[in-house]
Amino acid sequence: MRTTPLAARLADFILARQHTAFDEAVTRPARRLLLNQLKASAECYLQMTHAQQLPATIAPQDGEAQSGGALAWWSGLPTTPQHAQSCNRALLDPLDFGDTHLPSLRRLTPDIVTALLAHAQAGRCSGPRLLTALAIGLEAEIACAALWPGMGVAAARCTLLGLDRAATMASLAQVVPLAMAATPAVAEALDGPDDDWHLDDIAIHCWPAPVQALAAIDATLVLRGLCAGREPQALQLTISPVAWQLAEQQAAGTGAGTALSLQHCVAASWRLGQFTVDERQPACVADAAMRGLADKVALRADTDCAGVQACSLTAWFDDGSREHVDVPAFLGTKGAPPSDSQLCELFRAAANDLVLPQRAGEVLQALWSLDLSPDVGTLLRLLRPQAATA
Repeated sequence: MRTTPLAARLADFILARQHTAFDEAVTRPARRLLLNQLKASAECYLQMTHAQQLPATIAPQDGEAQSGGALAWWSGLPTTPQHAQSCNRALLDPLDFGDTHLPSLRRLTPDIVTALLAHAQAGRCSGPRLLTALAIGLEAEIACAALWPGMGVAAARCTLLGLDRAATMASLAQVVPLAMAATPAVAEALDGPDDDWHLDDIAIHCWPAPVQALAAIDATLVLRGLCAGREPQALQLTISPVAWQLAEQQAAGTGAGTALSLQHCVAASWRLGQFTVDERQPACVADAAMRGLADKVALRADTDCAGVQACSLTAWFDDGSREHVDVPAFLGTKGAPPSDSQLCELFRAAANDLVLPQRAGEVLQALWSLDLSPDVGTLLRLLRPQAATA
């Protein structure tokens, strides 16, 4: 098989990364991103179960349950790696509770995590190899997503399988279109991957809301705490033009995830002092008092607002006073990273009420010790009903 210059360059990039990937500075963010995806999947599975809306794809097809090697998360049903990947992927988008790569505003992690974990479990791969493959896959996707989305999955699989340079080039050549080998974009991509790691550019969603709403929720909760129970007569939310555009896309139904207005996110956070999946429900959105407060929220776009991670919120009160707060980076960005303990609590909040009572602690222990685990299945076998682990 012919290979492209880009496939050769990326093969060298992947192999060079493997010499430095298994370092705490890399494996820690990889573990955090993995935990965050498990958090998102647990909450989604719980909501689908309560609503009796689990898609048929979540369960294995006839004949697959006995022939797998991988598990569908939270149901614990054995199936093929390909079907496990599909089942688990279906749990990672509906609630906007995962993560976003801020420079590209894309969700890069779900495809890589679900593909890796399904094949790692079937192949009885070690935790260190999984973490290395996840980090390298994300780095390759970040470097090349503008040209070829999906490169990260291919790079991660090559790493997981331990392919040498020739085999890695051959595998990547199946993803890189040969016809584009001489284009200017390829020449630019060849110089794109550098020696730095960029996992911290992937922002974690600590609230189940679209990325453009996360700073607004943070700002509302902070401002609410300053107001000592006073009800605002008017609110003004200042956001970046990029956040404004994303909000308009969702309002028009062209964006990913559930269309939640920024005004509702502010109103719900103010009235309830939180933003959970309950605040996403139609009954909450349609509540008269909630809509009344949302109608008081004015939006303003300002080029001085730096990206989707920042916003400002001002509240005016009937006594003529006002309160103001600036959020330069929402909780979940590298400017305001959540602690490991905060991530663990977010996971527990989702998992403790799921099909595995009291098992959240075991999952967390297995995840944080993945760098010592000889078999990633030790972690994944915990993502199943209590009775199924005997």
